[in-house]
Amino acid sequence: MLRKLILAVGLLCAAWLPANAQSSNANVVASCGSVTYDQLASRPLTQDLTGKLCTAASVSASIAGFPTVQSTGTPIAVTTGGVTGTLPTGAVVVASNVGATNGAYCKLGASASTSDQLIPPNSWFAFTVGANTQLTCITSTSTTTVNMVGGSGLPTGSGGGGGGSGGGGAITAASGSYASGALSSGSMVDLGSQADAACGTDNGSCSAIALIKRGNQNATTLNTSPVVAGTARIGYVSDDPCNSKIKLNAPFSTSSGGPVSLIALSGSTVIYVCSISAITDTAIKLSFIDGTGGSCASAQHAIWGSTTAASGMSLAANGGFTQGGGNGSVGVTTAASALCLLQSGTSLIAGNVVYVQQ
Repeated sequence: MLRKLILAVGLLCAAWLPANAQSSNANVVASCGSVTYDQLASRPLTQDLTGKLCTAASVSASIAGFPTVQSTGTPIAVTTGGVTGTLPTGAVVVASNVGATNGAYCKLGASASTSDQLIPPNSWFAFTVGANTQLTCITSTSTTTVNMVGGSGLPTGSGGGGGGSGGGGAITAASGSYASGALSSGSMVDLGSQADAACGTDNGSCSAIALIKRGNQNATTLNTSPVVAGTARIGYVSDDPCNSKIKLNAPFSTSSGGPVSLIALSGSTVIYVCSISAITDTAIKLSFIDGTGGSCASAQHAIWGSTTAASGMSLAANGGFTQGGGNGSVGVTTAASALCLLQSGTSLIAGNVVYVQQ
């Protein structure tokens, strides 16, 4: 009877426990809201009386900046032979090149070369000290001075060499602190001043401002100078009248053996034939000539064919002749001449001449 009573009580207790039973490896608290957590610290699992795991809603952290200087070291008077200084106390040492001209090449330890960390003039670089007790700096020319301060955390601030990174190589200088010509590198000329006169030549060793003024003078001269007389002309295309002049039409239709005037002479002008076409109804020999007098009666010259009717161009019945596209001369008369048609028979010939007479 006693064994049955103990078993019944055990079953009753088991039924009363919550569904999410607590883990044997977790801390149990009355409420998760009462739990606080250290930043970035490891912790065991924590759960409340219902079995719910407790988690941090958010974790925030901050990195302290470089604090108030803990110690100041003895400045290093840097030379081309290299000089070693004792580091001041602190996990981080900020080394500042306080010279205005020469860079310092520095390295933790008892030696340094010009292949090590460059600290430009008026700039600084932060070294994480570790187990080191010394800093050595060397110059590539002349001398400079490196100051040291020790502390911890993240160094903040700015330096002429790029905000403390030490690798920028830039120099910050007040306006007017360098005379004209004081800064130069290789073939680079100095900027100069606004009062500089224009350079005397296009590639002289003048200041940049003087060369700019020279260029402005050249541009002004080019814009105001007249085009030099000669054969070279701006925008030149062609002197051919058929290309640049207004053209005229001379349609014709004749059955005369000729010569027949197609374009009459006019003073001492020249006729430029831009295009010509003719069609005959029967087989003939056809020529185009120039000449003076009535219908090219004298001073004849052949343009197409011959001045002798029987020696002209042979055309078959319903055959034709065409020459030129209108944009260039394909035939030219002599001065003070007319343009005429000459045929070997009395066929009907019709066509057109496009020309310029000048």
